[in-house]
Amino acid sequence: MELWEKLDKKFSSKKFGNIKLGNIEIHIRYFTIDKKTVFDAYAELKNSKVLSESFLGHPTFRDEDIVGVDTAHSFNENQTEAEKLLSAINQLTFIIEKWKEAIGE
Repeated sequence: MELWEKLDKKFSSKKFGNIKLGNIEIHIRYFTIDKKTVFDAYAELKNSKVLSESFLGHPTFRDEDIVGVDTAHSFNENQTEAEKLLSAINQLTFIIEKWKEAIGE
């Protein structure tokens, strides 16, 4: 099952798009809370389930090897949609870099 399909089954958020960071595909989704758009970003990182959340930078979602972040936080409250999107990508990029460090890539 593709990651998009797994995410569709778990969340009511909608597909926004995806980008590649090296060989890792980042899946971006969005949803609306109180008329404000919030972004999620997810990636499947093989064997990441053995890494601690503190090492990875505290992702907001983990299920087996799927790791995700979102922008439904007070820090992101006054950001534009573009800033929220960038924040989600940056958060997940940090996690991917930590994961790569751990696997020696």
